[in-house]
Amino acid sequence: MHFVDRKAKYPGRWTMMKSDGISEIVTLIRNDEPVVEGTPMNADTLNTLSDVAGADIAKEKAEAAATVASTAKDAAELAATSSEKSKDAAAKSEAAAKQYADNAAAIVSTDPTLTISGAPADAKATGDRINAIKIETDKTLTVANAAADAAVTGVRIKLLEMVHGTDVNGISFVSAFDTLDGVELTGVWNKAASRVEF
Repeated sequence: MHFVDRKAKYPGRWTMMKSDGISEIVTLIRNDEPVVEGTPMNADTLNTLSDVAGADIAKEKAEAAATVASTAKDAAELAATSSEKSKDAAAKSEAAAKQYADNAAAIVSTDPTLTISGAPADAKATGDRINAIKIETDKTLTVANAAADAAVTGVRIKLLEMVHGTDVNGISFVSAFDTLDGVELTGVWNKAASRVEF
């Protein structure tokens, strides 16, 4: 704000209103015989004060801005330090994890040959061995101690069911012999039914 001195057409002129309502124009002249003149109250003085006040306000704003900037700088440095510490911690954790993995690998060593007693068997080698096992079945149902072929066995059972006209599951079979010479039977004789039960 810029102050300007008041300029009057009649400097020092006042209208004096008396108690009876009559007015009179008078000119006031300062006659106080000052000991110290003091600071004049004019536009120059007010403008100087305004400039000083403005400078103070600008100074305060600048100081506040500097404080904010300093705080931001401290926060940035703290964040950078924290980030560096986090980076170091992550690197240490990664190194520790690798060391633990290496130690575990050294301690737990599997046996891919499946020949070492007391060693853990290698999973892949075990699976390969199992998959390589081939069980040969007897499709003729005539080879002793051989595994009966399931499909052939099923066909034979179906033939029995067709011959007897019923489900053979859970029923007994009857065999008739002309002679028992050379036949060895193992079972329990059911006298009432006149038959050997196995």
